[in-house]
Amino acid sequence: MKMEEMYGTLFQGSSWDSPADRSRHKLSYSDKRDQDNSPESAPPTEKTFTDDVTDAHLVPTVCEPCDHGPAASISSDHGPATSISSDHGPAASISSDHGPATSISSDHGPAASISSDQVISSDHRPAASISSDQVISSDHRPAASISSDHGPAASIRPVAADEVNTRGFRRKKPFKRIRKFLGRIKKQFISIFTCGRNKQAFPKREKVIHSDTTSYRIMDFIGEGVYGKVAQCVDLTTGEDVAIKIYKENDEEIIQSELATLEEVRALHHDRHNIVKFIESFHFGELPCLVFEMLDTSLCDMMEDRDHTRLGLNEIRPVTQQLLVALEALKNMGIIHMDLKPDNIMLVDHKDQPFKIRLIDFGLALRLSQVEVEEAIQNLAYAAPEVVLGLRLSEAVDMWAVGCVMAYMYFGMDLFPFDCPYDWMNTVVHLLGCPDKNQINAGKRSAMYFILDEKDEWRLKSPEEFEEETGDTPTVSMSFFHLVDNLENAVEIFPKRKSDLEHEDRTAFVDLLQCCLQLSAEQRISPSEALRHRFITMSHLVDETDTSSYADAALEFMEASSCGRPDKAHDSSH
Repeated sequence: MKMEEMYGTLFQGSSWDSPADRSRHKLSYSDKRDQDNSPESAPPTEKTFTDDVTDAHLVPTVCEPCDHGPAASISSDHGPATSISSDHGPAASISSDHGPATSISSDHGPAASISSDQVISSDHRPAASISSDQVISSDHRPAASISSDHGPAASIRPVAADEVNTRGFRRKKPFKRIRKFLGRIKKQFISIFTCGRNKQAFPKREKVIHSDTTSYRIMDFIGEGVYGKVAQCVDLTTGEDVAIKIYKENDEEIIQSELATLEEVRALHHDRHNIVKFIESFHFGELPCLVFEMLDTSLCDMMEDRDHTRLGLNEIRPVTQQLLVALEALKNMGIIHMDLKPDNIMLVDHKDQPFKIRLIDFGLALRLSQVEVEEAIQNLAYAAPEVVLGLRLSEAVDMWAVGCVMAYMYFGMDLFPFDCPYDWMNTVVHLLGCPDKNQINAGKRSAMYFILDEKDEWRLKSPEEFEEETGDTPTVSMSFFHLVDNLENAVEIFPKRKSDLEHEDRTAFVDLLQCCLQLSAEQRISPSEALRHRFITMSHLVDETDTSSYADAALEFMEASSCGRPDKAHDSSH
């Protein structure tokens, strides 16, 4: 059985993925110093990566580590760029600095042109921008270039027949793949420009749209996801900036589900509970629109602006504390967010209120009383074990994601892979150990990953066994996290120890991180318990304020983000 048949929509993107969601995995570490301007040591390099790798195609491309982030790995099952030829004309040349990008050419007809400044993205590589004056070349048209925000443009040219590598392709039907490719492009542009089945175009910049209470002028489009776009608008009545999420099509089930959750969380105080302020909903023609307060930038975008330089513990603490406050409020309402990740954590005003955040995007949120295993849709890099294995879900799903976000801020990269379920499980087992037998026995999808050995004990399947079970060849990545013994070891060795007090704070951090990343949902820490953890309360630091610059900085960051002065009396035993 194919893996996609067994998985269904388990690991679809969220309802509000941006192109940055994938592009951040292409890491570039600059030679900047951390916030405290202290030098840090880099983790081991790639020279040991190939020791245990026997298949040449599994050897990854490795980004060298630097002082501000561990070494990142970039793996691909697709190999180098490929050229495709036919008996009827020059080959189609596929080339890109980031991954296979395709051009289409022919001697027997004019080249196809694509006139749009829209972004075409994929799940495995950064989005490419195709501008209106670029065409896909033939012998009668100039060559095009496909550019990206993440690297130089890949130029496209016709290729002579003797340059063509035909390995792995059938020469008998060269246009079959071209037709399939054009079909995919057509679907992308239908979705972007005609809004799916509604056939209603999106409002343009400077367009004024009206609700029952006011009117809004669209100033710019600042984000796009699977289901819609986000527009920066001005309320013409109050003059305030707002963000309006405009759906691409009127899918009543999806709209009503998100709207019902937003109406519930509207009862919470947006500033005190760190949840985005929902203002109103209306329709532009047939397209539903949701109006929110205007925020600054996402945690993901902020990390990209810093070239993925890791955050210090004093910066991680206030973000984590505010997330826990938001999740505790949602837990009390019986709501699971289900899509907690850096893209959905927004900074309110990073200049005036550093690391003050709001939790956004309730498009995948579920009521605990109504949740079914089959309904679970999560970004794989932030998915909990119970989602992957097919177990009963609870609010603990969001606490696992908190641990993943903490690790992302600490290392400057995702802790777990995002594009291959087997690779995800392999990394989890390496860093955290194997799920217990009760979890595996109860999991509806456990057989994809685990098998009983000769001692009647569960073990992780080999890549070959996984492929035999699912019919899909898994990715087996090698990264910094595969060079360490476990998660605690990864935190301890990177970065270099600075002081005894910082090391004590790091010990508190890794303890909370491990509590969030408990494989068993029943043993995972709850939001209220985490808020009493010593890493959040700073019980190990409060006595050092006024005598230690590190402790003073920790307190300043918490107060600047309006988290308040920690209360040692509320510290738990963790």
